[in-house]
Amino acid sequence: MPALVKLFSKGTDVVLCQSALNGFPTKLATLAEDGIFGPKTQARVKEFQLNLKLVADGIVGPMTWGKLLTSSAAPSAIVSASLCCNGTPMVRTATSLGLTYQIAAEILRLNPSTARSRVAPVMRGRPYDDQAAKAPGIASSPPSNARGVSLAEKAILIPVFGSSINFATVVVTTATGMDGRAFVLTIPSPLLGMPAIQVVNAGAAPSNETLLHEFTHVWQSQHHHTSTVYMAAALASQLDEATLNSAAGRRVFSAYAYVPGKPFEDYNVEQIAQQVCKGETAIQTHCRSLSKNAVDLANVKSCQVHKAQSLLAAGVKT
Repeated sequence: MPALVKLFSKGTDVVLCQSALNGFPTKLATLAEDGIFGPKTQARVKEFQLNLKLVADGIVGPMTWGKLLTSSAAPSAIVSASLCCNGTPMVRTATSLGLTYQIAAEILRLNPSTARSRVAPVMRGRPYDDQAAKAPGIASSPPSNARGVSLAEKAILIPVFGSSINFATVVVTTATGMDGRAFVLTIPSPLLGMPAIQVVNAGAAPSNETLLHEFTHVWQSQHHHTSTVYMAAALASQLDEATLNSAAGRRVFSAYAYVPGKPFEDYNVEQIAQQVCKGETAIQTHCRSLSKNAVDLANVKSCQVHKAQSLLAAGVKT
């Protein structure tokens, strides 16, 4: 359970508290999820405690945390809103697009030239054409149980990412790609000025490492001036892995393996995600240092790195 927080507390536990409170109906102002427990946060805590018949002391201890993390919060606005384009629910549209990327990732291992042709449009900053989803083997059923990010998931994510992720634009589903693999699809908004939506397809019971890995891709999307580029970058790094291993005749390169201690921008997007889920402090600290939706030049440069890491290199981790 998170630590006790109260007036003047600071840190990721306060961010979790603020994020949880923002999921409940209120007569007061929405809280800035900035990790600073000020008078406005205290007022929201007291309001929440009164509504649940707790002692309204404005202190978030074990009893209040228990209610915050287990009570039924209001659904995420991104799920309850009417997300439609030409009458088609956007989350349903995400299915074929998401599986297009997933299928492309599998094609990378089998036919690099075909994969390259599918990666190229996104490398130029354009979203995938739905026609690409007609490749053999792609399922067409919609993601199941589309919802907002749960408080339990935030309790895992916020200590790592702090307030750097905008959870309001994230949809979570129990869908997965081929072989049950998790993936994140970003859908640019069809409405001018509206944010992109990140759809996290992580399966029914994702591990903490899977959540951290996939939400690193959410972070990469939200901290780039082109929200879809990380997808092309991920596929390009896997293409490099497939090409190098094909030339070697065996698996000696990985898009995910890394040697720790290099600058953030020297790693590809999969290596960054792997380091976040493996607890590499320097990379986690960099991610946590960003404010919501701020473009990060190190992330932009990372999305241009596609080279896979030799599994034989000294100090390599996977």
